[in-house]
Amino acid sequence: TVSAFANAASVAEVTGCISLSLYYSKKRLEVHVSHCEGLSAPPKSSSADAYVKLYLLPDPKKQTKKKTKTAPKSLNPRFGETLTYKVAEQDVSERTLWISVWDNARLAVNTFLGEIRLDLAGANLSTRVEKTFHLQEKSSEPVLFRSLQTSTSSSMGSDATVEVFSSSGGVAAATTSAAPVDPILFTE
Repeated sequence: TVSAFANAASVAEVTGCISLSLYYSKKRLEVHVSHCEGLSAPPKSSSADAYVKLYLLPDPKKQTKKKTKTAPKSLNPRFGETLTYKVAEQDVSERTLWISVWDNARLAVNTFLGEIRLDLAGANLSTRVEKTFHLQEKSSEPVLFRSLQTSTSSSMGSDATVEVFSSSGGVAAATTSAAPVDPILFTE
């Protein structure tokens, strides 16, 4: 098996998270890529020219590849783009959405900044809910998207509890004393 990273000569330390939402309606899976936060800079750089790349797996011929535009010079890039797949409803639950973040090196090989793989089996995609995911190292195990289907309020107080999901299914809680933030769910 040839790795999708075989041509990547550069890998930055993986840090940060990505916020996105998924929605399925009328034979279309919509992936809204909102933003990333806390990305690592590529080697020998202080910022990234980041973009997000998606595949809907299995995809042996790379026919489902989609990319956002590049957000220049930021470790907290904003994308605000919706990427759409035409897929039958019964096929969605058999798919894994592979989301990776890259630095667009204009004169060199692009740098891998992190990824998350979302197993869509059993996911309720009838409601658009934005979620935030910790980026992971290459070839991470898929996270079951359905395990992240929880109710969230429209705002969190200054002493909010955030559920932290892991790919093994464990749940932990972390309390923050920061200023109010949008509701978020993290995966590890």
